[in-house]
Amino acid sequence: MTTHILPKNAWLKQFFHDYAEGKRCSQEYALRLLLLKDENSQRSLWEFADTIRKKHVGDVVYYSSTLYLYPTNFCDFNCTFCAFYAKPGDSKGWLHTPDQLIEKIRQAPTITEVHIVSGCFPKCNLDYYIELFTKIKQSFPHVHIKALTGIEYAYLADLHNMPVREVLQTLKNSGLDSIPGGGFEVLVDEIRKQLAPQRLSSKEFLEIHRTAHQLGIPSNSTLLCYHKERPEDIVTHMQKLRDLQDETQGFKNFIMLKFAAENNALGKRLHKWGGYFHHIPPASIIAVARLFLDNFKNIKALWNYLGIDLALQLLSCGANDFSSTHLGEKVFTMASSKQRIKMDIAGMESLIKQQGRIPCLTNSKNV
Repeated sequence: MTTHILPKNAWLKQFFHDYAEGKRCSQEYALRLLLLKDENSQRSLWEFADTIRKKHVGDVVYYSSTLYLYPTNFCDFNCTFCAFYAKPGDSKGWLHTPDQLIEKIRQAPTITEVHIVSGCFPKCNLDYYIELFTKIKQSFPHVHIKALTGIEYAYLADLHNMPVREVLQTLKNSGLDSIPGGGFEVLVDEIRKQLAPQRLSSKEFLEIHRTAHQLGIPSNSTLLCYHKERPEDIVTHMQKLRDLQDETQGFKNFIMLKFAAENNALGKRLHKWGGYFHHIPPASIIAVARLFLDNFKNIKALWNYLGIDLALQLLSCGANDFSSTHLGEKVFTMASSKQRIKMDIAGMESLIKQQGRIPCLTNSKNV
């Protein structure tokens, strides 16, 4: 296997050869790849990752038509990076009934799935979600339910004094199909404690996803970048994902999230400190994800977090999923000063075809 851009770096050339022969990427080499700085080495890395993508998953680019639903933004937590939450009684807060959310689905254009996340709030308890998921499946049996982060499952377990496994099984019986990747942030506890000291440790969080996989509930995985993480933290995060995927094969994809610094406490701190802690190109993170996470089929380029132009570039650096239409998305929008971009099925197909790739409309169940 060769690349069009031949690396001038001897060790990089040897790494490409060894990887093509089946040698797994180590943490040491993943870090060295992330830290490549000269343009020739970076571009050869991106192109090599794309050849691996083509070899393993072909030229199909997946996307979905997704409606985001937010039962409430009232939350008992106050995470430093979140612009979404509101304290009870806050005028910017909301609390929707299940029937109100059903009506939002009814009014939406063609969708293949709903993405449901919420604040951790006692009124959105287990009975609330049982009712919501049951009504969605009764009214829209074809719609895939991707719902609630690991943080929310832990909160529900504490709220009802029951094991997380029982919460997951109960909601699976009510229609839950898969779990989104929110809450992973960075799986390094030193960093997690600074981002959200009230939330779960990396071990506790991964255990929730392990349990979901054991119950036949697949999930997404994410990495939140460009805040306080160091290059070595990125590699540690990916190693923990790869280890669990070796064990369960339950992750559907890997998604890099770019931290939005507007309207939250962490963003203000970063501005005071002079910015984030590394300048690794997003293309290099995606390329290393494709090579290091060799047991993941899908690497997603989340255009609404990264911008359309960058997300399209990442389709040539190892990514094979262009995310979704993101109808009604609020978490990123509320943390960003960027104007919301509307995207429909026709627009996504056109952009993917312009890259010489094959668009495939799907949902989180079928990829």
